[in-house]
Amino acid sequence: VAEDLYYSTEVKDFIELGAGYKIYNWSNLEVFRPADTVNSKNLDTDIEKFEKIGELSLYANMFMPNGQLSIYFFPKSADPLFPTKESRFGLNIPVEDPIWVDKDGHTSNWNNSGAIRFTQSLGAVDFQAHILNHYDRDYFILGLNDELAVVPYFFRVNESSVGLQHSADQYLTKFEVTHKNYQDESEVLSIVGTAVKPKDFSVAALGLEYDQSFDHGSTGKILI
Repeated sequence: VAEDLYYSTEVKDFIELGAGYKIYNWSNLEVFRPADTVNSKNLDTDIEKFEKIGELSLYANMFMPNGQLSIYFFPKSADPLFPTKESRFGLNIPVEDPIWVDKDGHTSNWNNSGAIRFTQSLGAVDFQAHILNHYDRDYFILGLNDELAVVPYFFRVNESSVGLQHSADQYLTKFEVTHKNYQDESEVLSIVGTAVKPKDFSVAALGLEYDQSFDHGSTGKILI
């Protein structure tokens, strides 16, 4: 499974171009991370923080004072890795290859996605925002195909996200909100036999970190 395997070069002092498989981290939060949705996950790993799978990417980074504007093109969506039948995380049933649902019919994981992301630091505040059009692999429907085999259904979504981080003395406050607008809301047959479809929603998260340094040189951190 590809992770970080890419090539990048500076065209000018303020422009970087790159291509390859990349792991992205678009969230400042530790556990619940609404904005961190670009990469597929290996769902047969630690449930507290699934391992990410590299996303095939073409990108351009434009650097500016205390900030960055990035444009991404994702020609292929990586398949998540689902637990095997023998895994302790599995359903004790095999999961077939996913179905990528498109408004014009089912498509493959070569499906052309993209994003624009902006980051800016202003004193003690870090701001980030992105607009992402891709196939949502964090929120999907586990359903049945025409042969009644278990398959994951992935739907194309327009995703917009904003995040803020503020530092004050030993405290670090973090906030993220993400809205998902699904482009196709076709009904599919779920594993319990009912017709279901994706629904637009928003999700937000707030975090607080407290760092403490001690006289003997050690440090401690409290996360909320």
